[in-house]
Amino acid sequence: MHPDAVAVPWLEYVIMGLAIGGFLTFVVVRIVVDRRRGSTIDPLPRLDRDPRTATVVAMHPALQPRHARRRMRRPAPEHTENVDTWLIEVEYIDAAGHPCRACLADVIPTSALDRFSMGARCRVYGFEAPHTRFQMDATPGAPAPERCLLAEEHGGVQRVGFDLDGVRARSERQIWPAPRSGSPFLGAMAFVTDNDRWQGEVTGRRTSFPGDARAVWTKVSMERVPPLRRPHDVPRPESVAEIAKWEDPDGFGRTELYHAPIFWVCLPLAALGFLIWGTITDPGDGWTANLFDDEATGNPWNFWLVWVGVVVWLLIAIGVLLIRVAVASEVRADNQWIYEHGVPWTIQLSPYARSGAEGESWPTFIATDHRLSDERAAKIHAAFRSWLSDAEVQWELDSGALQRRSVIRSEELFGDAVTGGCYIASVPGFGSADHFAAHEWVLLTEPRDRDGDRDTADEPIVTTVPLEEKRQKIRRKLRAKSAGR
Repeated sequence: MHPDAVAVPWLEYVIMGLAIGGFLTFVVVRIVVDRRRGSTIDPLPRLDRDPRTATVVAMHPALQPRHARRRMRRPAPEHTENVDTWLIEVEYIDAAGHPCRACLADVIPTSALDRFSMGARCRVYGFEAPHTRFQMDATPGAPAPERCLLAEEHGGVQRVGFDLDGVRARSERQIWPAPRSGSPFLGAMAFVTDNDRWQGEVTGRRTSFPGDARAVWTKVSMERVPPLRRPHDVPRPESVAEIAKWEDPDGFGRTELYHAPIFWVCLPLAALGFLIWGTITDPGDGWTANLFDDEATGNPWNFWLVWVGVVVWLLIAIGVLLIRVAVASEVRADNQWIYEHGVPWTIQLSPYARSGAEGESWPTFIATDHRLSDERAAKIHAAFRSWLSDAEVQWELDSGALQRRSVIRSEELFGDAVTGGCYIASVPGFGSADHFAAHEWVLLTEPRDRDGDRDTADEPIVTTVPLEEKRQKIRRKLRAKSAGR
């Protein structure tokens, strides 16, 4: 060994190599495992919206979801234990004219099995691409691995959950605490469409909700309910600019649409100006070297890469700015639509509070149209309070099954004749839970048509009406600004 040589710390290299190798192995294994399991965050495959006539050919006991009890944050009602659940296997001719054998993804309780006797007919929707990497091969005597959904005309059929094993994940099942009618998929889950294959769209009207909402309304409508305290000084916006302030009272949206993109355009412009100024006034060996001078020292590729990088940065920043400007025009159109069609609704705290981080709880609201009579508003409010106080409803809200819905209308729950009320999971804005709880008004606006097609979102636009002091402050500033012109 050379006298100046240093001994290689081989043990340290081995330990470092094992640590890096173990970490990379863990990452690769985790990716492979997640890939094999699938994701319930992805939308369901594209649905064949032409209903097919199917024949019942078999029935199988439905498997219970894994760790179902562990996921329940609140105890389920006692009367829901030991509910028998069934998968119904059917045969039908798909869109391509081929015979298809599949199980209904709607899990049926024993009490509804008389509707699905052997040879009975039903109408189903199939998936356009039913075969996925998650589905197991069909085995004799086992349920068919493919799935289909009951069509809307079976809305009155009782279900006790759903089984989507193999559709978008290897295992995706949910058993509800109690049977209820309505599809768990249509109006509730997103499906891949031609317009959006990554997020999908929620199509149809939701008819499946926990709790017996119709029975709740029947009971409340026959009782005398205490009067509901409602503010009657209806806040009406004076201009589109005021609506814009209601929608964005703290200016965060304006910063995102205008100030931030302009700032990111100014940065590469400043860097480009520095390069041009240095090249003209003091060409040297660094970034400001004369690119066309053959006698310039240093590696000319470094000079070119810096210039190309700054120009690409500038082009990207300008592109983002143009996109934000286009979005800003849509925001202005939305504000105009809200100003013209927004309706003030009073809001009161509901009995259910959403769980937040670090043990926090956030209020949810029951809203009633200010145009309703006090008696009618009180009955709708009482019906919502009764429904939201049900343990089954709160369990499903906690478990996330209803988190896709930020607004649930009274006509969806209690029947088409019961209009003018809704449950609102949260109101837009920034602040503490106490700050939100103090609000009394929101504007609800039906979604507008865009490019001739009605917005796919069925939920109304919710605009938080600022508190009285904040509202008057906004109005004074807008009036002063208008007078200064």
